[in-house]
Amino acid sequence: MYFANNNELKAFLKDKIGYSPELLNKMSFPYATQPLVFIEKDAKKFPMLFSFGFTPCIADPENPFYDKEEAKENAIKMFWNDDSVSTEAVLYLLEHNYIPDIYNDKMFSVESSMEEKFSDAKFLLRYVRKEKY
Repeated sequence: MYFANNNELKAFLKDKIGYSPELLNKMSFPYATQPLVFIEKDAKKFPMLFSFGFTPCIADPENPFYDKEEAKENAIKMFWNDDSVSTEAVLYLLEHNYIPDIYNDKMFSVESSMEEKFSDAKFLLRYVRKEKY
C-alpha cells in the first residue's frame, strides 16, 4: 500500500487497522513523504512492514508515486538497505517485476536475458542480505 505522506499513513493505521492515537504518537516515521506498507502473508511475526524512501522506485501499476528517473538512480539501493526494505518485500517486487529499473544498473550485463538478470538479482540479494535472506 502506498501513501502520499505520514499523515495519510497514520490515518490508515488508525481508521483501518485500529492503532490507538497513543501508539501512533510513539511511532517515529523517518521520512515525510510516500511511505509504503508491505504485508507479508507468511510472516510468523510482525507481518506488517513499513518502508520509507523507496516508493518512487516501485513500478507497480497501483503505485501513483512511481518515478522512472528516480527508480533508475535508486532502485538498486533497496538491496543494500535491509533496514528500510525487507528481504521478503524485495523478493516480492522482483518476482512481480515491480523493480525493473534495477536491470539497467551496471551490475547487470546488457547481454544477459531477463531470466539471467532475474537470477543474478536474486543471487545478489542473497549475497548482500546473507543471514536476513
